[in-house]
Amino acid sequence: MKDEDKGSFFKYAKVVVVTIIVMLALMGVVAIVYVFKMKKSESVVTNKSKVTVAVIEGTLEDASELITQKYNYTGIIDIENVKKIKSIEIPFTTHKIKASYSGRINSGIDFNELKGKISLDGKKIIIALPEVKVLSNTIDQDNINILDEDNNILNPIKADELSQELAKAQEEQLQKALDNGLLDKAKESTKTAITKQLSIYGDYEVVFK
Repeated sequence: MKDEDKGSFFKYAKVVVVTIIVMLALMGVVAIVYVFKMKKSESVVTNKSKVTVAVIEGTLEDASELITQKYNYTGIIDIENVKKIKSIEIPFTTHKIKASYSGRINSGIDFNELKGKISLDGKKIIIALPEVKVLSNTIDQDNINILDEDNNILNPIKADELSQELAKAQEEQLQKALDNGLLDKAKESTKTAITKQLSIYGDYEVVFK
């Protein structure tokens, strides 16, 4: 065999060997990925078979913020104060404040009360839902805007005057929300959110009682 032919032969053999090595490497990667997916799948099945009350409680506690129903409100406060002697208004003693505010009411269930109220019956997750209630009612202190203010040296605006009116407005907004069915809506929303969170357990059915 001529030297030129030998060179061509070795080059060809080298290409074949490299190609075989690359193919084997790719097959190895594919095999590893397949084994990994199979093990992951087995792990999911195993996890599903280990659904316990404690696991369910942990899932719901982690999602407590998502399950809480939020009701936002806004309003305007108009304060007009005049000095009086008995029931007689004193002229030129009026001061005024006008302010806007916003707040939020959180309602739902207390997750501490949920513990001990979850049970398993075959493929059913049975939840004795605690009473839905108002968890908080807060006015955003950073979003109180003074729209108008007219102080009066004869009847100065008191430091706590606005805060007292805001407290009244806060209670009025809560009552308005309750009158509009806040807790009934929160109960249905809580059930929907809990069912969605527990859907990760696949073929388990969530039942409320």
